[in-house]
Amino acid sequence: MPRQPRLDPRNTLQHVMVRGLDRRAIFRGDGDQTDFVARVAALAEQGAWTVYAWALLPNHAHLLVRTGVCPLPRSMRSLLIPVCGTPSTGAITGSGTFSKTATGPSWRNVR
Repeated sequence: MPRQPRLDPRNTLQHVMVRGLDRRAIFRGDGDQTDFVARVAALAEQGAWTVYAWALLPNHAHLLVRTGVCPLPRSMRSLLIPVCGTPSTGAITGSGTFSKTATGPSWRNVR
């Protein structure tokens, strides 16, 4: 049974997880991690989200964000397309290790 669409109202606290395909590494070194954090920060500066916490592990990453002016799916596309390719073609470029974004439940009224 397919997963139900995510509720994505503005100003919602979200736990987001990005995983590598087949548990492969998504960060090949400090440069990859620095680039990923810079892209997360750029989206925060644009008002797409407020970042409360993140964890970068070799084969996945966790973000705790509060959505802002952009819906979460748009923000995630902006974050991941430089690595994964275009969503319309499903092409995998770059390191080729990101899977589609897997996300956890949203939390409401958490301050």
